[in-house]
Amino acid sequence: MANLDQERALKAYETIDGVAEGDRKEFKSAAKKLPAIIQGCGLLQTFAFYQKEQKRVIRDKVTSWLRERPEFGQDFQNGDIIQNLAGLSREKYRMVRAEAIEYATWLKRATDSWPE
Repeated sequence: MANLDQERALKAYETIDGVAEGDRKEFKSAAKKLPAIIQGCGLLQTFAFYQKEQKRVIRDKVTSWLRERPEFGQDFQNGDIIQNLAGLSREKYRMVRAEAIEYATWLKRATDSWPE
């Protein structure tokens, strides 16, 4: 059985396999910045900012990961992710934010495997 970090890595590498060749440069740029932006600005603000093009794709990938997690999935089944995040308790928000940073870090690492 894989540990959580291995699950994150596997999902991240599966995610980047689905990115079209022409979109990779923009996706990689957005993925590289994502963990730091979440850490500096907060998850809610970052998701509000990541609404266009490849940034939106990355936001949706992180949202998908959070929805798959049994500890968070029930909080994100209905409605918009921004509204869902805004309705979380402070403690739950911190846990979701930490998990989003961990997964975003794996997305960043995975895009480093692409040739320049």
